[in-house]
Amino acid sequence: PWQVDDLDALAELRLEASPFAVGAASARRKNGESLRDLFCRGLESGDAACFLAVDRDQIVGYCDIARRQPLGRGLGKHAYLKNLQVLDAYRQRGLGEKLVRACLAHAAAEHADLEVVALEVDDGNGPAERLYERVGFDERASLGSAASLWRYSTFFLGRSLMFKQNVL
Repeated sequence: PWQVDDLDALAELRLEASPFAVGAASARRKNGESLRDLFCRGLESGDAACFLAVDRDQIVGYCDIARRQPLGRGLGKHAYLKNLQVLDAYRQRGLGEKLVRACLAHAAAEHADLEVVALEVDDGNGPAERLYERVGFDERASLGSAASLWRYSTFFLGRSLMFKQNVL
């Protein structure tokens, strides 16, 4: 997993991968907060774990897993897989799958009572959907409906939740 020294580099990479967050990052920097405060919440406190793929001292991929409280009526205590990113030059090498599997193994080892791991995926992102299906995420629920608002207390057009019932 990550080391504290990796957080600043990880935060910079997350900013590059999340252009929508540029405004938030800029505002937080003006308030004296660092990028790591924005992008690495939970890692230093132990509420989340992050696994890195590194090539010659450069972070080339990462993925987080965090234990979460219930989400609406439809998802009890669960682990939440998030922030999977592999640099373009390193894709199609199995790094994403290895990172996801490392997160799942961590969740199983650290949280024996978990029954479900969930993640969000953009609708139509075929490569991501296929990767998640390969590692066992076989249930799906749209976040872009009134039912999702009632069931999961969230609404997001163009995104879906994917679930894996058995953590490993």
